Amino acid sequence: MSTAEMILDEVQDAPHIASGLEIYWLTTTGLNIRVGIRRGSGKGKPLLLLNGIGASLEVLESFINAMEDTEIIIFDMPGAGKSDTQTFPWLMRSYARLTATLLDQLGYTTVDVLGLSWGGALAQQFAKQYPQRCNKLVLCATGSGSSMFPGKPGTLFRMMSPRR
Repeated sequence: MSTAEMILDEVQDAPHIASGLEIYWLTTTGLNIRVGIRRGSGKGKPLLLLNGIGASLEVLESFINAMEDTEIIIFDMPGAGKSDTQTFPWLMRSYARLTATLLDQLGYTTVDVLGLSWGGALAQQFAKQYPQRCNKLVLCATGSGSSMFPGKPGTLFRMMSPRR
């Protein structure tokens, strides 16, 4: 039995949900974080799913079901789903550090990462901070992670125009 399996056996808190996720609670940075893991066939890297802000891990159940043989790791961000809420706003690098810490606790060294919406910005930050841990990066319906607003209104109007 691997270290991750031993840790997970100790902290399992809830039964499987429809997608086959096993739900666990891990404590890190003083917060209780709800984590879902669906065991895969052992082929390929595990896939870390990073959700949109405010969304619980159940939002991606249909996607998880479609990824039959892939090992999936997903968690409720602090303040979302059933995870604890942090006491003050975090910077994106703090969320990336939390993600790396959770992966450490679970025994994962390298993962493929898929970020959806706000999770895409986090996925980019995670890949930047921890390039050795991110095998592949997939971004879905996300932005560049920056403010995305140009400094001058005229620039925005030019960007919106189909005529260039």
